[in-house]
Amino acid sequence: MSRAPTEERPVGLFPTSDFLYLFRASYQGVLAELTSEAK
Repeated sequence: MSRAPTEERPVGLFPTSDFLYLFRASYQGVLAELTSEAK
């Protein structure tokens, strides 16, 4: 195989899109908790 599909990733590595999604989701969750406590 000289050309591997971009969708394939080694086991144990998250696709960048999934990692960013999880990071942003957790980040928004923390902000929501901080804003709710601040009120």
